[in-house]
Amino acid sequence: MPSFKALTDDQLAAVLTYLSTIDTPGAPAFTADDVKAARAAPKKAKEILAERKVLNDAHTLP
Repeated sequence: MPSFKALTDDQLAAVLTYLSTIDTPGAPAFTADDVKAARAAPKKAKEILAERKVLNDAHTLP
């Protein structure tokens, strides 16, 4: 799989949409504009870790 940076905004939106709908039918689709906005405002490592913790707490793996 190529680096996410190598993918266009449209390609990455398609990958994210596919992954989000695997276990959640009807999940909202990602758009190229969503990806563009996220890339324009990169998060700091502490912000990413905090979001991961929230997600891990909400969706623990067996």
